[in-house]
Amino acid sequence: AKAAALVAQAAAETAETNAETAETNAETAETNAGLSATASATSATAAAASEAGVDADRVAAQAAATTATTKASEASTSETNAATSASTATTKASEAATSATNAATSATESETAKTGAETARDAALAALDNFDDRYLGAKANAPTVDNDGNALIVGALYFNTGTDKLYIWNGTAWQI
Repeated sequence: AKAAALVAQAAAETAETNAETAETNAETAETNAGLSATASATSATAAAASEAGVDADRVAAQAAATTATTKASEASTSETNAATSASTATTKASEAATSATNAATSATESETAKTGAETARDAALAALDNFDDRYLGAKANAPTVDNDGNALIVGALYFNTGTDKLYIWNGTAWQI
């Protein structure tokens, strides 16, 4: 789960970088649209001035006006594309933030599960050691230490295979 969380986090960071790139591209397109609009206005002014001239200049001015209209249309399209790119960038940034949140949640849940498993393992080992210290099993002779080599505890039990009897340690001696 932790590895999956790291992969999800890396994907989220990549999505965020892509969103930032899209936003930069949108801003560039918007700037270009403004420049195109300015160029269109300049062309329209030049066309109006040329109209006062000869018929040949008038034809050129009309061509410039047509170009200006086309450029204005292109500028409008670029502006629309820039707005779309900005919207996409915002969406991708939001998706990246969600992915990062999900990755952090997965990492936290994974760590919690690990801690719970370690706690359960430690409790099981402690219970087994306690059992092993108290119930020494079948032996031919009375033991002087527990199964771990430690001092006997009061209440420790063993089954004597020679006498077929169960003995309990009272703190100083074995009793039947």
